[in-house]
Formats: sequence, structure tokens, C-alpha cells
Amino acid sequence: MPHTTGARFDSAALRGAGVAPRYERWLTRAVQALCDDGYLRATGDDLEVVRELPGKLPAELGTRVRTVLADVLEIPADVSDWMLSLAGNLADVLTQSVHSAELYASDRTPGVYKQLFGPTYAAATDAVREMVAQWPADRPLKVIEVGAGYGSLTRHLLPLLPADRTEYVFTDISRYFMDKAQTAFAAHPFLRYDLFDLDLPPATQGFDGQAADLVVAASVIHDMRQVRRTLHNLRSVLAPGGVLLMVEQTTFHPWFDLVMGLQQGFDNFEDTDLRTGHCLLDRDQWHRELAAAGFDEAAVLTTAGGPASVGFDVIVAQAPGSRRRFNPEELRAYAAEHLAKHMVPAHLYALDELPLSATGKVDRAALAKAGARGSTRSRPAKPPRTDRQRKLVDIWREVLGLNKVDLADDFLEAGGDSLLAARLVAKLQSAFAVDMPVSTVLQYTTVEALDAHLETLLGPSELMPAE
Repeated sequence: MPHTTGARFDSAALRGAGVAPRYERWLTRAVQALCDDGYLRATGDDLEVVRELPGKLPAELGTRVRTVLADVLEIPADVSDWMLSLAGNLADVLTQSVHSAELYASDRTPGVYKQLFGPTYAAATDAVREMVAQWPADRPLKVIEVGAGYGSLTRHLLPLLPADRTEYVFTDISRYFMDKAQTAFAAHPFLRYDLFDLDLPPATQGFDGQAADLVVAASVIHDMRQVRRTLHNLRSVLAPGGVLLMVEQTTFHPWFDLVMGLQQGFDNFEDTDLRTGHCLLDRDQWHRELAAAGFDEAAVLTTAGGPASVGFDVIVAQAPGSRRRFNPEELRAYAAEHLAKHMVPAHLYALDELPLSATGKVDRAALAKAGARGSTRSRPAKPPRTDRQRKLVDIWREVLGLNKVDLADDFLEAGGDSLLAARLVAKLQSAFAVDMPVSTVLQYTTVEALDAHLETLLGPSELMPAE
């Protein structure tokens, strides 16, 4: 058992135990729970085992857990079964033998989240229905959904919107969800799809000049590195008087760590002056942070009892009735009058603040990533030479949604992430009949490097015939 230093784990000890560093906060919560329940005792910087935990979950304990979750928290049986299966597989998850992306990409996940959030989504749907009913018949309605994921809330909202005068922008940080959404919502032509990173300024991602009447954020803002920065980013894409509708977990339950707590992003927060043991904010904190971000009004629409007793809330906030706008063309014209032509910037962005790293310095990598939107490859192409390389290139192109891929393309730089890596692994296993964890794709990130790894498993591949 890794020892603790104060309230935190020693990182070297975690690495020695094979635990992924991102689970440090998760383990801190787990150890505190074991201390509270009398299984462990803290003695200085070390931990003493007081009562041995069973090697596997006893059947009678599983039955009791299902009963408590159903009777006290109204958790459906199949959701509790899923949580118990994760509890029995924690070692593999914490060491990333099973990557968390494989859990989230599971076919069961959308159904589980639908049941968990169903009553709360009903309250959010009622709020949007009322907004649409009061919307002027001659005025277009612009909606942006951020962190839309599987579209669990989206499918409730779309039937409410007037198709002839609605623009709905479905966004997420991962292309994995873009692909699924375009299939799931093909019957709604007023949708368009885009990538949007809530941790980066909207203006640097092609979202400058937006004026959304409604921004929907379902169970996503708590995953951001800096809540305050994200709220400012969202306010900047709202029209004057526009509405932010959030679904947020405002009460932390230990069982969350068997569902959302294992997922990538849950414990990535950096604003430790606002959040400490976990990433969730309570109702009072949301009211304070929304007011500090410049929203005029905020209200919790869910009431005590039912889903709210689990801690799932619908919160709405209204943007101010006016806002200042930045005109880049005026600044570019002024610069052209006073600077040499080669010194006039090609792109100008209005940022409330520069993105900062965890150490408080300007995050130049984040700025470069944001400014590179739509950039083209400048290096010479490196085409496949063998049959296996050709197959790898074809798989990468399909998974990443790209027209061109070659041996030197980097999976992460080309827009890949852990969820897309899970999809890539499934296709690799089918194409080459080889077992491969998600971590392998994240380790060998170019086509060429992955091909070299496959060569150690499968042997050399035949050269492609010369054209």
C-alpha cells in the first residue's frame, strides 16, 4: 500500500505500485473511506491494515449494496450491477491494464447514464420547452451544446425545437462523439457538429462572434481544469440575455467513484482554491461562481427529493443584457497603417486571459494548438510501404475522419484521444487478430511506431507492389 504524505499520496510510491498518476486523488478518497470504515488506520505518514478486505466482493454484500442503492438513492438494478462489476475490476482500471476510455466507450454506458440522469433531464427538457414556447415566432433560435458526449440530453431537446428556424451546434472535445452524433441525429438537418475544448478560449477555436440564445452543458463543466475560466468562456459565446442551462452533480457520493470518478478528466482540476477533495461544486458555490463570471441571474430548477437527493441538479443562468464586442478588422486596419506589411498579424483573437499551465506560466502549447485550427501539413508525405502499413493508414483515416494519413502522422496531434484510441484498438484487433490495450496506441502514437510494435508481435509484413 503506498504511503501518504499529509493528505496526498507519494507519487513515486504510486508508480511503484503500477497505479496511474491521474488516480492519485481517487485513491486519497478511497483510503479516507477505508479509514472511516475501520479497514485502515493512519499512523503518521504510513497506513496500517486493521481489517483485511475480502479478495473478491462477497455475494451477500453485493445484495445489500443493490438494496441500499435502490431504496435510498433510487439507482436502477442494472446500474448497480455495472458499478459492482467495476468494483471487482478496480486493480486493472487503476493500473490502466483496462483504460478508462474502454469503460466509457462501452455499449452499456449510454444506457446507464440515461437511467442515472433521466429524471434530471426531464427537468431540463421542461425548462427548454417553456423557453421555446415563449420564443418569438419570427426570430431564429441558436443553440450550442458543449461537452455533448453521447447526446443523452440532446435527444430530449431536439423534438422541442422549430426545425425551420433553429441552428443547433453539437460540440464535444472528441471526434468520437461527432461520428456517433451524426448517425444518431441524421433526421435533424438543423444540427451541425464541431469540436470545442472548454478549457481553451472560444475565439481561438473558430467560435468568435457567436451569439447563442441557449448554451447547454450537461454534466461537463465540473470536468474542466478551471471552472471560472470555463464559465467566462461560455458567457462569451452567449448573446445578450442568452441562457446557460447546466446539468451538474452538486452533491458528492462515494459511489460516484465507481462511475464518473474512474473516467478521464474527473480529477484533472487545477483550481484547488475552489475545489479540493473532488471536482464537484455544491449549489451555493455554483451561485457564487456564476455571479462572479458576470451572469445576472442563476436558479436551481430541481427540487428536494427524487433525483435531486442523489445530487443531480438543473441550473440556469442568464447572461447580461449587453456585451462588448471586439472588431478584429478595425485593429488589423490600424496595424496595417502603422506596421510593415510582414508584421501585420494574419489572425487576431480577443482573449479575456491567456491560457496558463499548472505552474502559472503562459501555456504556449495550448496557444499553438488553438491557433493551428485548420492548419495544413508542411512536411513531406511519408506513404506506407508494406501491406500492414497500408491497412494501418486506412484504419487511422477512418477513425480520425481524415482524408490523408501517412506513416509520420501522430495519433494525438491529428485529433486522436483515448476514446478514439479505444475504437482504433477494436479495429486493429479485428484486422490483425491481435490483443492490444488502449495504452499501446497511446504509447506508439505514429503509424510507423505502431507498425514497428506490431512487427514484434506478428513478424515482418510484405512490401506493397511498386506503382
